[in-house]
Amino acid sequence: MKLYDTVELIEDIDNFKKGSIGVIVELYNDKCYLEIIDNKGETLGILYDVPLSKLHLCNK
Repeated sequence: MKLYDTVELIEDIDNFKKGSIGVIVELYNDKCYLEIIDNKGETLGILYDVPLSKLHLCNK
């Protein structure tokens, strides 16, 4: 995964359910900051220190 990839949560994290879609906005040490978005691309929230292992790369 790389910066600005669109990804899907593969498990619930904080208040966001499995299947939520987000964009990687920062990468470091196999973790990332993830901007969770809705289907219009609007920001719903930011998750910090998300392990990349909890994400699935979305098809483009």
